[in-house]
Amino acid sequence: MRNTVSEPEVRVDEASTLILIAEDDEDNREGYAEYLTFLGYRVEQVANGDDAVTSTQRLRPTCCSWISPCPALMDGKSPVKSKAITRRGRR
Repeated sequence: MRNTVSEPEVRVDEASTLILIAEDDEDNREGYAEYLTFLGYRVEQVANGDDAVTSTQRLRPTCCSWISPCPALMDGKSPVKSKAITRRGRR
């Protein structure tokens, strides 16, 4: 008899999932936002690292997405290292 392991079912409530997109290229940012909105996610957009940190604190997004390397987004790692951003935007 063959053993099978079933994957746990993961359910995502797209309507309650807020994704913050930080991207300095406006066309890319708009494209990502349009696609994610089409899929049913709530999306906020910012164009630089400072705004990403501020928006994370204010909005408490479920997920943040940024392109690295991206000069306008610090070094791509700084937002993660920033003490201003912690789990779910809480200090």
